[in-house]
Amino acid sequence: MNPSQPSLAHAALNGHASAVLPGRSPGSSRGRMWVVGIFALLGINFTVVGVTVYFALSDPSAAVEPDYYRKGLAWDETARQNEHNRALGWSADVRFEQAAAGQPAQLRVRLANKLNEPISGAKIECTYFANTNSGKRSTVTLSAFPSEPGVYAAPVDLDREGMWHVRLRAQTAVDVFTTDAEARATAQAGAKVVQP
Repeated sequence: MNPSQPSLAHAALNGHASAVLPGRSPGSSRGRMWVVGIFALLGINFTVVGVTVYFALSDPSAAVEPDYYRKGLAWDETARQNEHNRALGWSADVRFEQAAAGQPAQLRVRLANKLNEPISGAKIECTYFANTNSGKRSTVTLSAFPSEPGVYAAPVDLDREGMWHVRLRAQTAVDVFTTDAEARATAQAGAKVVQP
């Protein structure tokens, strides 16, 4: 032992509580544990974020509103249209029906003015989606029923029963009317039954 190097016992007696074994730096094992702990926490964080992003992107029931930024910028136009809708006082009775056994489901709309009189000659376009699967949206143009004034319909593909959201835009020669409606799709209306 080198006489110039104090022994551990001598260092402890002189109040050097931080004495270490020869060849080891102070706090080296504790320093490594901190580094390992930090990288372990980062790894857990990356794993949780990755799993969250995976489920958010692979879930078809969740969807971002299409073209939401442009719609947000055009909010004043939307507010004016809503005010115009109220002033018109029109109503749209929206429902899913089956025209005949074995036939596809139909989206039927009865459009009426504030006196509940049918509105004929309108061009109606509807975007519809199941409330449980808003990522899958379809748009159809409805045709008028000559025998039923104010009634418009189009065949639709309903891949499940339940509540469906319908966004309607009706345009006549002089007015535009928009509304959102909820309609129930049942197996009797031609909806396919989705087994859990």
